[in-house]
Amino acid sequence: MSLSVRRRNVHLAIFGATALLLAGASEARPTHRSHAAESGSQSHEAPATFVAAGQVSAASVSEIEGLMSAHALTEMRTTYNGHYGASLLFDADKLSYYIAMFHDKQFWRIIKTDTYGDAEAVYTAFGQQTVRLAQVELDAIRLEAGQKYSAKLVAMNQQRLQELQLASTRQQQQAQQIASLQHEAKQQSSTLSAELQSTDAQLSSVQAQVRALEQSQANPTLVLPDVFPAASAGQDAAPAGKQDSAPHQVPGQP
Repeated sequence: MSLSVRRRNVHLAIFGATALLLAGASEARPTHRSHAAESGSQSHEAPATFVAAGQVSAASVSEIEGLMSAHALTEMRTTYNGHYGASLLFDADKLSYYIAMFHDKQFWRIIKTDTYGDAEAVYTAFGQQTVRLAQVELDAIRLEAGQKYSAKLVAMNQQRLQELQLASTRQQQQAQQIASLQHEAKQQSSTLSAELQSTDAQLSSVQAQVRALEQSQANPTLVLPDVFPAASAGQDAAPAGKQDSAPHQVPGQP
């Protein structure tokens, strides 16, 4: 049910309650009078809500607005409940009281009486009605404020979530970059390790050759190489070859 429909229902209920209150007060006045006559001078009894019939009547908005424009009314009491309120006004020229109920500072219900007790009773009733009427609006104000606050918290948490998600994405990207760099560094280390082993082997070979040459150059013994060893060996073998090549003579041949 919408707020406007609730307000209209409440207004109708208040109109009915006010009418019943006025009707009940009119019916109760004769009983109160007879009771007052029987009790005599017992002044300690509580006064009646409405003193005499015909002293409470409805007044028009134009009537009270005219009196207010003429500055003929004195504000005695005013109560506010949300956008609703009730005022007790006094017309000193006519000794009359006006009790007005208003909404958003616009007069809504106006009761006129010549008795202060009746004026106080109606003002109290109007004040209680404004409390009930304003409760719906006050609840709506609190709920709206709570909804706005919750929406604000949701927006703040969504922004925080986005910031955390962005930071997490950046961290993941950095972690991937670091992992890639680590992998490349490991591959480079493996390559450099293999190259280092090969270089160490070459170094060992060169150092061995250097030491051998150094030892050879540092040897005081003179070692001369053989001169033409292949030529002398050919000269020694030549006579034997010549003997083998001489022809054999057959006996009887010239």
